[in-house]
Amino acid sequence: TNGKHYDEFEVNVEDTSRVTIMISKDGETEVAIENNTTVTEEGTYKITATDEAGNTTTIWVAIDKTAPTIDRTSEVEYPTADQTVIVKDKFLTNVTVEGPEQEGTYTREDFTVGERNENFAIEFTFTTEGTYTITATDKIGLTTTETFTIDKTAPVINGFEDCKYFYNTTIKPELIEKNIESYTLNGEAYDGKEITEDGHYVLVAKDKAGLTTTVKFAIDKTAPTITGVENNKFYNTTVKPVIEDENL
Repeated sequence: TNGKHYDEFEVNVEDTSRVTIMISKDGETEVAIENNTTVTEEGTYKITATDEAGNTTTIWVAIDKTAPTIDRTSEVEYPTADQTVIVKDKFLTNVTVEGPEQEGTYTREDFTVGERNENFAIEFTFTTEGTYTITATDKIGLTTTETFTIDKTAPVINGFEDCKYFYNTTIKPELIEKNIESYTLNGEAYDGKEITEDGHYVLVAKDKAGLTTTVKFAIDKTAPTITGVENNKFYNTTVKPVIEDENL
């Protein structure tokens, strides 16, 4: 059928008279072909059938076995920078974008096009953080889908004061991050519960893009001890107080 796309086709000319069949692929030189020949190689074909009376019929058909390609700046699932995406296919028909920006469906009128009304392409640049899904479909129905998440922001851990290390109260950190990969306290998985015990701590949050936030702090709810003297007592001799505290 003229204008159709197939994964293969058979040349079948119905004519009671002697017919000459010529075929060319992708604009190459025409060659003769036998009737009822099966063609399997990808490409765009021009087929011309001429009978003994000189009557001619020409059709164009294509074999397409390759889904559209989607190339982008980074191949990782969670890139940390802007992403340029190029969608290409010889017979590209539509591209859909789901995400924070440029969302919609794009068709042939939006594409650049190569020779013989083929080799279609469209380019996007995404800068906004979030998850994008790009779906490309060609004329035969072959589809390619690409999903990625732009993440430029490291995890945020609230519940601490800037430039403060020691705390004399219980600490309950608040993690703000949609794409968390790991959350550890002193190297062990941390569930976000209150931290009550005295000690020195390292809290690390890492997201799926590899961005990391680290908070170092200490909880010290124990006052220093003083020995060698008694509270509220007068002395008429030399005294040597001893102060003990691991965080002095």
